[in-house]
Amino acid sequence: MNEQIDQFDIDNNQLLVRSENVIKLAQNYSFLSNVWFILTGNRITESEVSKLVEEQIALIKSKDIIQIIDSTYQLLQYDQHLSVFQRFSFILGVIERFIGTEDLNDFLSEDKSLGIVLLMPLFITLATGRYPEPKLIDNIQDSQSFVHEFWNALQPKANLITLSKFKLEQFMSLLIGGFGVVTPTTAAIRFIASTKSRIGASLVGSFCATGPSHMGACKFSTMRFVSIKSELEQGNIELAAKKYCTDKPWPGFGHPVMLRDPRCDAFFDDSTGSMAPFKELSEVITNQTGLKPNVDFMIGSVMSKLNVESEASLLGFFSCRIPTLIAHYRLRYRDHSFGLKSEDLRAKYKKVPESWL
Repeated sequence: MNEQIDQFDIDNNQLLVRSENVIKLAQNYSFLSNVWFILTGNRITESEVSKLVEEQIALIKSKDIIQIIDSTYQLLQYDQHLSVFQRFSFILGVIERFIGTEDLNDFLSEDKSLGIVLLMPLFITLATGRYPEPKLIDNIQDSQSFVHEFWNALQPKANLITLSKFKLEQFMSLLIGGFGVVTPTTAAIRFIASTKSRIGASLVGSFCATGPSHMGACKFSTMRFVSIKSELEQGNIELAAKKYCTDKPWPGFGHPVMLRDPRCDAFFDDSTGSMAPFKELSEVITNQTGLKPNVDFMIGSVMSKLNVESEASLLGFFSCRIPTLIAHYRLRYRDHSFGLKSEDLRAKYKKVPESWL
């Protein structure tokens, strides 16, 4: 199994998951199939995915997670001032009840890792202040039904008909990799290796670590799109671009490493109908600023089109990224605090002062 979970091939401008191009994965496989691939490095059939889902849903029910969810909801009702971000961070702690107190190897199992992903629609529903439908967990039987419940959790009134089921799954798979070159993944890996916390606490740490950078841009991009919704619907792209770029920084444009984000190209290249104005907007802003759209632009455009609130869009993004963080957790839990042995660190950094000069 390739131990390189995710990476960015800067020479070819490709984002790789287990050495596979994430664009190819998003276009050819279901979301949960890709989740299993990043967790294990193995490709399985859709029928095998459904079987795994069935087993994990049964385990979730046997662990009394639904009852725990109910008590968690009641507890959260005592403080109506908690933000969506705060609620979600608190709810992630339920993961510990799911994985149990078995030995380390057991709670890091691939099957339970998938189970954690399947819990996300429940967690998102709670974080947005709603009580989950009793049949929500029973409705998850395969990748398509998971995707449906995922988006229904983000926004029950979302007009999902504006995007095909394929487009929604493609979007989710494009978000699956952190690619080890940006703050969220780097911070998560560092937190995991240094604290040796259990998975629930590690995901909370990862979620909080992403706030100042990637997640913030995702949230503000969604907010910016909401502010120009009428202009986009009227086809007034020039005015929409002007309003979008009123204040710097321009969320959703530019990247510290990638000159062009291939995920945006893959998602928008065949976008027609309801998503066409967003593609046109990105082209106008690129012509005006010289900056290319990044994944935050893609997230903001989809979330705003489906009427997902800006804070809830954070949960959608993070939930799609969770499989990668779990994969790093399983790989790095026993690693050294800095991910390298002390002698390797000294060899790696002994020439740093020279390079600074």
